Amino acid sequence: MKEVISTPTAAALMESTRSIGYSFESALSDIVDNSISAHAKNIWIHSVPDDDPIVSVLDDGDGLFLDDLQEAMRYGTNPNMIRSNDDLGRFGLGMKMASLSQCRCLTVVSLTKKGYAACRWDLDRVIETNQWTLQILSTDELNGLSQIGALCKLDHGTLVVWEKLDKIKERAISIQDTMTKLLETSKQHLRLVFHRFMDSKTSSLNIFLNNSKLEPLDPFLSNNPLTATMPEQAIEIQGEVVLVKPFILPPESKMKPADIEKIGGIQRTLQGFWVYRNKRLIIPGTWFRLTRSKELSKLARVRVDIPNTLDFVWDIDVKKSTATLPAQFQKEFEHVLDKVINKSESKYKFRGRKDSDSDKQFIWDKVAYSGAYTYVVNREHLLIKNTISGMDDEAKTAFIGLVELIEQSVPYDDIFKTMGEAKLAHADVSEEEQNQMVRNGIELLEAGVSISMICNAEPFLKNSEVIKILREYDATKRN
Repeated sequence: MKEVISTPTAAALMESTRSIGYSFESALSDIVDNSISAHAKNIWIHSVPDDDPIVSVLDDGDGLFLDDLQEAMRYGTNPNMIRSNDDLGRFGLGMKMASLSQCRCLTVVSLTKKGYAACRWDLDRVIETNQWTLQILSTDELNGLSQIGALCKLDHGTLVVWEKLDKIKERAISIQDTMTKLLETSKQHLRLVFHRFMDSKTSSLNIFLNNSKLEPLDPFLSNNPLTATMPEQAIEIQGEVVLVKPFILPPESKMKPADIEKIGGIQRTLQGFWVYRNKRLIIPGTWFRLTRSKELSKLARVRVDIPNTLDFVWDIDVKKSTATLPAQFQKEFEHVLDKVINKSESKYKFRGRKDSDSDKQFIWDKVAYSGAYTYVVNREHLLIKNTISGMDDEAKTAFIGLVELIEQSVPYDDIFKTMGEAKLAHADVSEEEQNQMVRNGIELLEAGVSISMICNAEPFLKNSEVIKILREYDATKRN
């Protein structure tokens, strides 16, 4: 067998990796990752939204010597290498690919006790030479570089500069308006992704955007006395520990506008497992297809902490924006899910019945949230539980989906209008409907449900004739 060295074409590879899927804010977050890994205490992001925008990220981290900087600028490092526990890197591609997904010219200047080290990737130069042409810059060549003066005032640190932001220019009608929106989106993104680093109680990182200090968001509203917490659970795999801690937010009606802003909103899409890698947010809410996002579970948020040593097990991508629940964790996560959803739903639900009705089972539950009311099918009703008890997972999911569709289709406006104009008619139960109730009741008795429970559950409790028949059947069965 003959072997040859097949080196990738520099220009083609660098241009193609620009379309890997970074958004502006996720690319910016990748640069912040490097600053945090370099033990920075302060990170300054600067950009003026003009017709030829430049973005700079300056930190007071450890800094890099020239040899180390050249290695950091090289495309790809061994993803299997042992990283320090606090390292936020992944494949050795982030800084380059993230930056060049937004710009055509990336300059990195690092300051240490040995002085300055500066390197640049200029895509136009790479295309011209069709080689991996990394430029090593002299001190004189740094004159006029954005924020170089701010770096000079530090004892050590690193400056990352994006120039030639062609992707933004290509898509924007107004570059200034587009940059303004991107910076605002990035502000909210950074406040959420790095909130645990910015929390003064647990860390001392400050992030500034155009000289304005960013305040961290708290998606779990952990300092609110109305937030319910559940015990943290440690799940071990391959000698590594994943920590899982559930939080149940207060009902929206009991949250102030500032609370809702602090948690990043209360949308249904934000419920579920919040996955962090070394305290850095990877996924802001997912149920990993173990269940679906529902109105009644939107108060449930579960913090999941994974170490960087389990990257391959969790299938963390290069952008650090997705993860996959490993099969080894599924049972433990399903157990957590059951407990946290029940807790979340109990925050909403109340029956609104008389005290004397406390032992009765009703088909519909009245639910309060957002200062309003709605009605949902009581999942604990004995008929519902008996129906799904013999179903497989696929059929059970389909059935619950049908129930949710019915809940979403209740014609509230028409009912309200009709009740205002005329009395609602309560149709008499037909003979066939009564016979069906009897059959349902007998099925429950055969399944071991007590006659007293059946008689106290809708629709049986409203039909004395059906109850009489079921009592007679139960007595005969026991004799």
